[in-house]
Amino acid sequence: MKFFFELLLIITFIGNETAADVYVERKHQIHIDRTIRSGDAERVAKLLTQMNVVSTFRVKSPGGSVLEAIKIASLINGLKASLVIKKGEVCASSCFFLFINGYHRFAMPFRTPEAMQAGRGKGYMYVGIHRPYLSSEDEVYATSVEKQAQLMAEVKTYLRDRSVPEYLISEMMSRPSNEIYWLQEKDLDAIGEHDAGVEEVLIKECKYSRDDWKLSDAEVDQKFECYSDVFDRVFQPQQYAFIAKLKTGWRPWKK
Repeated sequence: MKFFFELLLIITFIGNETAADVYVERKHQIHIDRTIRSGDAERVAKLLTQMNVVSTFRVKSPGGSVLEAIKIASLINGLKASLVIKKGEVCASSCFFLFINGYHRFAMPFRTPEAMQAGRGKGYMYVGIHRPYLSSEDEVYATSVEKQAQLMAEVKTYLRDRSVPEYLISEMMSRPSNEIYWLQEKDLDAIGEHDAGVEEVLIKECKYSRDDWKLSDAEVDQKFECYSDVFDRVFQPQQYAFIAKLKTGWRPWKK
C-alpha cells in the first residue's frame, strides 16, 4: 500500500482531467490548476499580454504534457516570476519543470516518509518527480524506444542547465512514470530557493545566504528590502521587456 493514495491521485489526474484552469488571481498572480495540456502555454502567454506586472505563479498540478510544461516554464523564467505551491497542494511530474524555473521557489516539504503516508495535505506541500515520458498530449507523440531515450537525454541536459543536483536527476530517471519520488526538505535545500543566476546576484547585492532563515525578524526585514530593491532595479525591467515582446506575438518556444 506504500504511496498507493498518491499514485492513484496522479494516475487518475493524468487520465481524466480536462485542460488546466489558467487565470489571473489577485491582479499580479497567475494560477495554474490541474493537469497541463496542449495549448496551456499559449493560454498563459495571452493572459500575460493583458498584464503589466506578474509577481507570482501559483501552481497546483499533478503533471501532464512534458513539452507543454517546458513551454510554460520558459514564460516563468523569462518573467523572473516567483512560484508558489500552497499548503496541501501538489506539483508533480512535468509540473517540476515549472517549479525549477521560478525566480523564487516556495514549497514546504513533508518531513519524513511516515508523515507522508499518514495522509496527504495535513499542512504540507508536495513536489514530486519521476521519469519523463511522451504522452498523447505531446506534439511529437511516439511510443518508440528511440523517442523516449531522446526525451530522457534532453531532459537531463535541461535539468543540468538549471543546476538541479545530479543525484535528483538520477532519482528522476530511475523512477518509472507510474511511480513518484516526493522531494524532501534536504532535496529542496539542495535545489535552492532561487535559480543559480538570481542567487549569485542576491549574494553580490544583499549578502544572500541559504541560511537566511536563521536570522532575526529585523535582519530578515532588512534583507527583504534589499531583495525587493534588486528585483525592481535588475529584474523588473527584464519582465517589462519580456511582456512587451509577448504582445508582439513572439513566443520563447518558437525559434
